[in-house]
Amino acid sequence: EFKCKELTQLIDTVVETDFLSSVKKLDYMSLLCDGSTDATIVEKELFYIALVVDALITTRLLAIRDVKCADAAGLT
Repeated sequence: EFKCKELTQLIDTVVETDFLSSVKKLDYMSLLCDGSTDATIVEKELFYIALVVDALITTRLLAIRDVKCADAAGLT
């Protein structure tokens, strides 16, 4: 189990490094946000980035975060 977790973390590091390298080279990008309520009725905020990579428009999930309140003050 520990080796699997370690391998997953290493893959995550490589993917994140590649992604951040791509983002740094962008001239333009769009940040998208969307709210969701999960099965436990906890409000979540999802953050996406839309970018162009090799002439293809790509949307990637950046993060899923718990929020105390779904209004503007709760998201800061």
